Amino acid sequence: KKTVDYVKEIHRKLNSLNSGLNSLFTSLEISEKIVNLKKDPNEFFQDILTPVLEKTEINAKAKDIKIKISTQSKEITINCDAKKIKNILEVLISNAIDYSPKKSTIIISAEINTETDKFIMSVQDEGVGVSTKNKELIFEKFFRGNEIKKIKPEGLGVDLFISRKFAQKHGGNLWCEGKNKKIKGAKFILEIPSK
Repeated sequence: KKTVDYVKEIHRKLNSLNSGLNSLFTSLEISEKIVNLKKDPNEFFQDILTPVLEKTEINAKAKDIKIKISTQSKEITINCDAKKIKNILEVLISNAIDYSPKKSTIIISAEINTETDKFIMSVQDEGVGVSTKNKELIFEKFFRGNEIKKIKPEGLGVDLFISRKFAQKHGGNLWCEGKNKKIKGAKFILEIPSK
């Protein structure tokens, strides 16, 4: 049994290293302005959210974290680069899982604002939250807050930088709302044109 646990830990560390290297290469591509979008119509729940939830499910289960979906429509189609939007969503959900306590809840909401034709998605957790002074700093390359370093010391601080750049490439934005009376932890909001 110890050997199996040891092999699993090696596998987890290698995946983490691989993910970190991919993030570094992507941040270099962004810095060199060579990121291109391949936009197609995508069904948000089927093409984007479901594959990301399947990928992050094991980590959520390990902490007994519930993920709730809040939407007025189960049929939301957006014209986007699915790979880039999946990347953003995976970062937001993975961070929510990593920085939330056991047995907590993550709420993912998605909708199309029919007045502006914008797709708006948010990921809200019950974790440590983000201080007012760090709400913009967390999107800078290599920035990591002190609380975050304590919880997850091995991070590189590039994933939110990349995610915001991907959102901006789509003509939208990604931002964070920190702890307040309505939000226990952090709430990240993605807004991009739906067409």
